[in-house]
Amino acid sequence: MKHILLCFIFVLQTSLLFATGLLCDYIYINGEKWLLMDKPLERDSTVYANLKNFLPEGRIISTANWDGYTGYWIVTDGKIYLQKIDVDMYSSKGGEDYTLTYTTDSLKKVFTSYSDEKGICAKWLNGTIRSGQGKIIRYVHSGFNRNMEKEHVMYIRNGVIVGQELYHNWKKEGIALLNARWELEKRFPFERFPEMVGKRIVFIIRDLEMFPDGHFRDCRIDVRLPDTENYVNDQQHPVIKAFKAVMKDIYPWEVLYLNGKYTMDCISYGIPLQYPILTAHTTEEYREPGVPVCYLNTRKDTIIPFGKYKYFNSDTIRHIGFVVDKEIVCIDNKGNELFDVFCFDNSVDPVKEGLFRIKDKTGKIGFADTLGNIIIKPQFAFAYPFENGKAKVTYSGKKSFIDKQKEHWKWESDFWFYIDRN
Repeated sequence: MKHILLCFIFVLQTSLLFATGLLCDYIYINGEKWLLMDKPLERDSTVYANLKNFLPEGRIISTANWDGYTGYWIVTDGKIYLQKIDVDMYSSKGGEDYTLTYTTDSLKKVFTSYSDEKGICAKWLNGTIRSGQGKIIRYVHSGFNRNMEKEHVMYIRNGVIVGQELYHNWKKEGIALLNARWELEKRFPFERFPEMVGKRIVFIIRDLEMFPDGHFRDCRIDVRLPDTENYVNDQQHPVIKAFKAVMKDIYPWEVLYLNGKYTMDCISYGIPLQYPILTAHTTEEYREPGVPVCYLNTRKDTIIPFGKYKYFNSDTIRHIGFVVDKEIVCIDNKGNELFDVFCFDNSVDPVKEGLFRIKDKTGKIGFADTLGNIIIKPQFAFAYPFENGKAKVTYSGKKSFIDKQKEHWKWESDFWFYIDRN
């Protein structure tokens, strides 16, 4: 049990470490002081163990500096050397906090195998280290996950600099990916994927590439489809291609130029999209035809503001719904107006053989399906519903009332003909 508890504490501390922005070491390059976005003494397990044994008790430890020290480095003759270590100490006697400084002479005994006549050479160091100056261009509250206005990138092999580059980073304002979920959700063509109706889908975005002007260029996407545990990473999958098409349609995106690449603030990010479903809400006691309503999405965001429409008969809109303005209006699950609807017996025209009648602003009649697609554009003076695959229509005629109250009428025409769905 104790072993399990210790493992849990270690995992918890590790997760906290990587969820916190860490304080930098410092490095001098050609006489200039840079923030070193790294902790070279923690790159090697043996070096780190020696350091931990050396550091004094009573030092100030925080989530931004877990070991309570700051290293100072210098580039000399193409190599990286440790100059000193500062340790901030806590005064248990109630006095002021103070700093202990350990110079090269006092550290040589700790790092004997790495000492030479010029100091302590970071021979254990391999890979890439970054240092920065100026304002922060991109910041994630995790480790050294940040980029600065000016960055010096060094490629290290056994403490020797084998390559280096200097970058001037910048940021172009636009739509940030962190704030784009609603826009992506609104534009994503859920109607092309019936299996997603009412479902949640998660897109993991990596390796974002942008054009300098704010247009999306490309990225890599892994997607977890509804009711599955596995991720799809085939970039030609229809769902992934549809998502990228939406990304290209949005403009302008926020663009960051970071160390030679045009990208976004979030270099790796997961976006969950929820199939848009709107629900009617009213301040009246009951939802009944004629009362003002608003429509909220699943996150309780107001998609259609209160009072824009009056309630007709759509409590929940999964594909299309019907509201009242001056006419009966068909709207989709994103709040877009699609067309006016033909009124039959004081209600929405009933669906016959998958179609119902719609009309344009001049009163011409056409047909739409239950997904809101216009199948036959409005063009007829009058049309009857479909029956046995055909609808009786006319381009001419007039309305004729058949009762004194003028509540019921019929259409009179000398020229009727039949059409099919095509």
